[in-house]
Order: sequence, then structure tokens, then C-alpha cells
Amino acid sequence: MIYIGIDPGNSGAIAVINSKTRVIQFFDTPTVTVKSGKKFKNHMDPHAASLILQAFPDDDGLLVTIEKVAPM
Repeated sequence: MIYIGIDPGNSGAIAVINSKTRVIQFFDTPTVTVKSGKKFKNHMDPHAASLILQAFPDDDGLLVTIEKVAPM
């Protein structure tokens, strides 16, 4: 079974645990810089995040959880 936890914030990460091989991997949340008015802001890059997730086969089961982000 593969367990994936996603912290979608700009400084977040994606954690992957493979219970069969006992391998643990971490990836920084992929971001893209977007111009907003006169400033540039970082936003999560959903395409790059999907490429990370597609690298893990779901042959033995896959569970993905995403943190529910609350506004500050």
C-alpha cells in the first residue's frame, strides 16, 4: 500500500510512504511564480504535483490525503 499526504501550501510538501518496501519520500510542493498586478506571487503548480503523483503505481492500493487549509 502506498500512502501519500499533501500539504498544499506554498511552503508545504508531499510525503509518500510505501508500506511494502518501507521507503519514505518527500517532495517540496511544486510552485509556479505568477505576476499579480505589480507583484509576483508563488502558487501551487497542480500540473507538476500531478506528475509527482502519477509516478506511484496503485497496484497494491493507494491512499491520498490532503490537508484542509484554513484561511488565516
